[in-house]
Amino acid sequence: MRDILRGHAIGMLAAILVLGLAASPALGAEKIAVGTIGKNQAYLPVWVAQHKGFFKEKGMEVETVVVRSQDIEAQALLSGSVQFSTMAADGVIRLVEKGADIKIVASLNTVAAFSLVGRKEVKSLRDLKGTTLGVSALNSGATVLMKEILRANGLEFPRDYKMISVGSTQDRMVALEAGTVSAVMLIIPTNYLAIDKGYPELANLAQYIKEFQFTDINVGGKWARENPGKVVDFLEAVLRANRWIHENRKPAVEIAAKEIGISVEHADRAYDYYITNKVQPLDGAVPERGVQKVIESLGELEELKRPYPPVSKFVDPTYLREAQKRVFGR
Repeated sequence: MRDILRGHAIGMLAAILVLGLAASPALGAEKIAVGTIGKNQAYLPVWVAQHKGFFKEKGMEVETVVVRSQDIEAQALLSGSVQFSTMAADGVIRLVEKGADIKIVASLNTVAAFSLVGRKEVKSLRDLKGTTLGVSALNSGATVLMKEILRANGLEFPRDYKMISVGSTQDRMVALEAGTVSAVMLIIPTNYLAIDKGYPELANLAQYIKEFQFTDINVGGKWARENPGKVVDFLEAVLRANRWIHENRKPAVEIAAKEIGISVEHADRAYDYYITNKVQPLDGAVPERGVQKVIESLGELEELKRPYPPVSKFVDPTYLREAQKRVFGR
């Protein structure tokens, strides 16, 4: 586990959290920190629960801690600097296989909503041969999916292209505009911004991969076992936010636009993709088949060996079931 935790990064995160969480906590409220990688539509339920006071009604003062990569978010969760993380399922699976005590407890995204977007002179996926692509991390979920897209088009790593880590989806957009990389994976709605600026969409992930569990709500196993009521309360607030989002499109879009820093028009297009297409599940359920697909993909990358571990090793649905009973009566 020593290779998982990097002391200097943890210290930096702890300092950020102390400053951020001490700024304006509600009197007597439990301080809860949630790690996110950049800002994107996947985190809308958390933002809505903050804006609408759903967390506060459960006695929680919830703050989001924005980091640049999955690795840093993982370090924060494992060190206890954040109580919840939103890293993709592949990250959780890798950590658990290394001995980390982490569980996926709910889903924020049942599909990875990405486009592979290239520089303006790039006309097709074949044009990426011999170039350098920008990724969030060399082994992140988005990178795994990008490799699958390129492999389907005859391009293998590292034979045909290089990769460099440039950070979150916003950081990747900056790298694309600066011309330092040939193409990047951009999550919806950041991809809309790039496409509207004239950058070509080389591939839409939905064309290649239908089932792939992505953004989750994750929790350290020890903390969850010691604080089961807090886990359920947190998930209850998120599910209430999900229901509110489905019933209040316009104000939900406005919250997304404000939090991400994009136009209402782009946020509204993202609402169509995430909500209308049920990418963001109303009940927070984690689809077993989607997690299984992630496990199989990691196996194809030779990061997992057969027989593959069961989905139950990584997912604990018990907290979510209680939250679903409270919100939906089932």
